[in-house]
Amino acid sequence: MRSGTALLADIGGTNTRFALLDQDGRIGTPDVFPTAAHDTLEAAIQHWMDRTGHRPDALALAVAGPVTGDEVALTNHPWRFSASGLAARFGFAPVCVMNDVAAIARALPDLPESAFLPLKPGTANPAAARLVVAPGTGLGVAALIPAGSSFHVASSEGGHVTLAARDVAEAALLEKLRPDSGHLSAEDVLAAPGLARLYRALSGREATPEEVTAAALGCGDPQAKAAASAHSAMLGGIAGDLAMSFDARGGVVIAGDLPGRMGPAFDRDAFIRRFTDKGPFAAYLEAIPVSLLDAAYPAFTGLAAALRDQPNRPVT
Repeated sequence: MRSGTALLADIGGTNTRFALLDQDGRIGTPDVFPTAAHDTLEAAIQHWMDRTGHRPDALALAVAGPVTGDEVALTNHPWRFSASGLAARFGFAPVCVMNDVAAIARALPDLPESAFLPLKPGTANPAAARLVVAPGTGLGVAALIPAGSSFHVASSEGGHVTLAARDVAEAALLEKLRPDSGHLSAEDVLAAPGLARLYRALSGREATPEEVTAAALGCGDPQAKAAASAHSAMLGGIAGDLAMSFDARGGVVIAGDLPGRMGPAFDRDAFIRRFTDKGPFAAYLEAIPVSLLDAAYPAFTGLAAALRDQPNRPVT
């Protein structure tokens, strides 16, 4: 007998989160564990099922990597799996697979207004796209596009675009970060490890992102403050570029855990200046509101919505 339940899984390069979606659409308490705790996704699912006794009918996955077909690989972790293989092994139907930031984008209409903390004022156009930019272990990008009474989620690999410098000084800084391959992506600098890379380039010293943030809030390390400010500014610049690319007049949402972890070290003014610093398109970007997402496990909300949208076939 089918239970009408689903396993929701938000799979990141660092941590994985599982929760049960019950037959009434309620999301249970998440189980959070390091992704590296299991060799494979299949092993993680089996462990969770054995421990909880749950046997969900359906599976909905939000993964930190591109979803282009049946075979899926995480960008920043060795896990690989196939949707059809999971269906065959566990009997899940349907198996819904989305990029993790696409799942957050799909969640936006179902989250309360209190989840969006104003970062930059503006007037949202409800008929236009909304953009999610999510710096964390990586840099995820997705958009939610209204389509009549429903929505279309546009996944992207926008975090891997080439990061351009604003001026000569910034070009010199980025040159210190350029890998041997020659391609310096936005993710290389704006994901959490990039904050530490910026600090190393400015100071010559090693530190974790958490240590850089703590030092930036103190008074004795001007290089830490400069690294945090440069990071905030460049994040604003790439967010503005992506807002123009997606015509995101519905608003921009900064998700991911990095801005929250930075706290007051996040340079709001530097972010806004670079977001709108687009020459003749400054007025266009000044009209777009930007908010910080403050919601627990938003990908679960998006996965539940995706199952409601397309209950009988995979979502990609």
